[in-house]
Amino acid sequence: MSVVRTQKLKKLLQLNREIPLTTQKLKNMEVNNTLIQRYKESNWIESIGRGAYKFPEAELSFEGMIHSLQTDLSLYVYPGAKTALEMAGIRQYYREKEKIYLFTDSKTNLPLWAGNYRYERELRVIKSSKWDDKEFLVNPNTKGFEFFIASKELAIVQQIELVGKGESFEETAQLFELLDSMDPNLLKKILKNASKRSRRIFKFFSDFYRHPWNKHISKKVLDSGNSVITIEKGGKYLSQYKLVIPEGFNV
Repeated sequence: MSVVRTQKLKKLLQLNREIPLTTQKLKNMEVNNTLIQRYKESNWIESIGRGAYKFPEAELSFEGMIHSLQTDLSLYVYPGAKTALEMAGIRQYYREKEKIYLFTDSKTNLPLWAGNYRYERELRVIKSSKWDDKEFLVNPNTKGFEFFIASKELAIVQQIELVGKGESFEETAQLFELLDSMDPNLLKKILKNASKRSRRIFKFFSDFYRHPWNKHISKKVLDSGNSVITIEKGGKYLSQYKLVIPEGFNV
């Protein structure tokens, strides 16, 4: 093996083993298809699907997957809703069949290797162009590499949007209760594109838990019309909010 090829292999083997080796990353390292094939035949790397590889016996992390999608492929994809809250250390309780929520803009499709990878929990990909701005994302700094997730402000609004669509009112309320520190200016921008249903629920939770930041959110931002919004049929009607919530929720 030539000196150059030896140096390339040495550099390759120094990479973080939680992160997939995309063909784009390998290309940036001047590893061509011929070398990739040789590395595979020599069992230095193995395929996880078209366009991506990993080191044998390596355990890829979810954070590593996100890093590859965001950095190598420049995709607007990020963990959101309660997945982002959990990754930021905000959680109420853990359920064995918890979903992983991954948000993308309306034009983005995950590469097959990322969509088909065997995750520890069910992966749910949600396409939405409501919040296509990196201003709403944060780096949690929990790894030795960069990746971005929804800010807690965006994550809780996304979680509210999922109430009745796989997520419960009660669990969302429990998560909201933990968010005693949020940026009201960022919330205003996010709530602007939220559904009227979500803004109504958000207003109820805001008044119910009375977090300090609540006083900085104007009624105009939370305007959601005058029609009755039903979360659960036959539930408890709150006339002040024109909102029907689950009967068991203790108001």
